[in-house]
Parts: sequence; structure tokens; C-alpha cells
Amino acid sequence: MDAPRYFVTFLDPRTGEARTRVFGRFADPELADRVARAQLGEAGCEVLDVRAETPVEALRHRISRSITRTLRIALGTGLALLAYHALFLRTGPRISDMPLGRLTLGMLLTFGFHGVLMIAALVFCWDIAFGEGPYNGR
Repeated sequence: MDAPRYFVTFLDPRTGEARTRVFGRFADPELADRVARAQLGEAGCEVLDVRAETPVEALRHRISRSITRTLRIALGTGLALLAYHALFLRTGPRISDMPLGRLTLGMLLTFGFHGVLMIAALVFCWDIAFGEGPYNGR
């Protein structure tokens, strides 16, 4: 199981009010506290509190990530289907319906170019659907 996310509450020097934000995932609270104080101290912020996420916050985050992932997959699939339709299901003579004697070099090159475009569209859609997303290197 992943390490818990930690939230840090700090005093914003520009506005003078306390703000809370997600700080990262850490193996233990001491490490989270030490890193938060070091990083926010450099920015001129006073750290008020460092806490682990609650089960309700963890559930909300998990649901939010699931919805986001589902929407990204739906968008990627939709774009892939749209690219397939635009490249291969147009009206006009299809290369697979023509006798070999009537095929021209231009037809073969066009079909190859459309195939390369389709592969590029699939790679792009794969990245949208399953891309890295937010990352915290700590």
C-alpha cells in the first residue's frame, strides 16, 4: 500500500492567513515534518501543522482519481475512434475493395500515410488516457 499523503498548514507571508495544502507522500510523520519545514522555511512561510490524510480524504482522493482516469480513457477512446473513422471509413474507393491490378503507387502511399497518422493518433490518445498525471517525486 502507498505511503499516506500529508497535508501542511502554513502561514502565507503575502496574505498573513493560514493555508492548508497537500504536501506529498511520506513513509513517516517525522520525515514529512522535516521536509515541510525545510522547503516552506526557504520560501519564508511559517509551518503551523503537518498531518496525515484522514480516511475520508483518502476515499475522496481515490474517487476523484477514478473519475479523472475514466474520463481520460473515454476521451482517448473517443479520439482514437474519431481518427479511425476519419482516416479509414470515408466514402470513396477503399483499397481493400479494389483488385490488385487497379492499385496505384499513389493509393498505396496514401494508405500507408493514413496508417502512420492512425498510429500517431493512437499513441497520442494512449498518452491522454494513461499518461503520467500528477507526480510528486518525494
